[in-house]
Amino acid sequence: MASTVSLTSGRLDLRARLVIAALMLGLFISALDFMIMTVALRTIADQLGGLSFQGWATSSYVIASTITAPLYGRLADRFGGRRIYMAALGLFLSGSALCALSGSMLDLALWRAVKGLGGGGLMTLALTIMADMLSPELRTRYAAWSGVVFTTASLLGPALGGFFAGMDEISGFAGWRWMFLINLPLGLLPLLAVAAFAPRKAGREGRPVDLAGAALMGLSVTPLLVAFDLGMRSGPVPVTLGLMAVGLVSLALLVRVQLFKGDDALLPPRLFQHRAFLALNGLNITLGMALFVAAAVVPLYLQIVKGFPPTVAGLLLVPQSLMTTVAALLADRLAVASGRYRVLLIFASIGWAFADRDSPIWLLVGVVMLHGAGMGMALQILLIAMQNAVPSSMLGLANGLYGFGRQLGGAVGAVLGTLVLFRFADQSVHQALPVLKDSVLLAAASDDASQKVVAAARGLGRLDLNDTGFLENLDAALAAPVRQGFGEATSKVFLLALALFGLSIGAAALVSNRTPADEENEGMAGNSRSP
Repeated sequence: MASTVSLTSGRLDLRARLVIAALMLGLFISALDFMIMTVALRTIADQLGGLSFQGWATSSYVIASTITAPLYGRLADRFGGRRIYMAALGLFLSGSALCALSGSMLDLALWRAVKGLGGGGLMTLALTIMADMLSPELRTRYAAWSGVVFTTASLLGPALGGFFAGMDEISGFAGWRWMFLINLPLGLLPLLAVAAFAPRKAGREGRPVDLAGAALMGLSVTPLLVAFDLGMRSGPVPVTLGLMAVGLVSLALLVRVQLFKGDDALLPPRLFQHRAFLALNGLNITLGMALFVAAAVVPLYLQIVKGFPPTVAGLLLVPQSLMTTVAALLADRLAVASGRYRVLLIFASIGWAFADRDSPIWLLVGVVMLHGAGMGMALQILLIAMQNAVPSSMLGLANGLYGFGRQLGGAVGAVLGTLVLFRFADQSVHQALPVLKDSVLLAAASDDASQKVVAAARGLGRLDLNDTGFLENLDAALAAPVRQGFGEATSKVFLLALALFGLSIGAAALVSNRTPADEENEGMAGNSRSP
């Protein structure tokens, strides 16, 4: 097969179409992975007994994929896109199979990290292989399909996650395990198609791959996040302090390695010489934290506080995905000058902060849509601002760091959101339980779950909130204080998100509107006036 496909025929041959369709399918299962998990995590964590650790099931994937994504492009340059894509997809599918066999939340977080090691390359490598196959005229046309794929995944993900989580069992496996098993036949198709039909392009000498930078990034971010988690749960115990030390030393070494490697670094230092770009990266990380704090908690609010089954919760999140997509497409017309996205995000956070058990569905759908619209605008406008903050010669690096910073902030936000939720939920639930009337306690059923609630209400024990599945069959009067406690904790989390959005807005106000292009034009004008 030729290395590029000519435009003169006006059509691609069958092999090229098969490869492109396969690459789009690989992108789809990768994009679907995050969206499908958001609704199903509560069901998974209830069955595995670790609801308060659910943030790690998200963050482990995000950290692994974020750190490896910049490496795959350079690996493809050296060894060829086809071989590296097959390795990345193989890791992704292996991680999927292991996730389906998880016996604990720790297992799930670990195998999600393996999955993320592969998932980080599926987008980059798909575009690389298409660039090897297609003429420049066709690359833009087919690259645009990746946007359609991500849109479709964002719309279908919550509904599919709710469907699988709502099924008790499918062919002998718990319904949620099929979220991972379904990737195996779907992923096998692109693996076979790329192996058989993608161009066998030889690798070439390129810039060295910054494996040391990637390793140090993982050794700095992960121990610090684990230390933060343990510190919130147990205080400054020796293990927490040791992890903090490992993270901080790794961070210091990372800075030294990046400065030494220069443009070959994972995070090229010269990008950060532009003050506006540096400020926008801080804004990007903070915004990523705020968005993932909300994303981690909204599905729990809908299922625990409101009592919706996973299928309904998934459908209620579809309008958010739809508004995110529409707002991103219209961002330049709606909000570049006016900053309306800030208003939408603030009002959405306020709406969630004051939502409780009695909030009507129409209000929740409205808040979900506000949040989705604000999110879509914010991310798109921030990308444009970051592109304008650097010279045109550095656009590729700036685009890479945009996704890198947002995902890194998101990994922190997912852990932070669930930690804050369960820290306050434990307090609020056990403060609400004693108000139950004696008549309700005496009338409680004799099943194990009911008796545990009765014991907690009488001060004879504490409920284990790592598994909230007991709420499904609990008498409404007994379940009410538990749902109320989670509702109060959810409000605290969204006040945190509101504070992070406020911090982001404050940072945005400090960013200059002047771009490197403006400065270059002014310099040229000054030179033309000089004698």
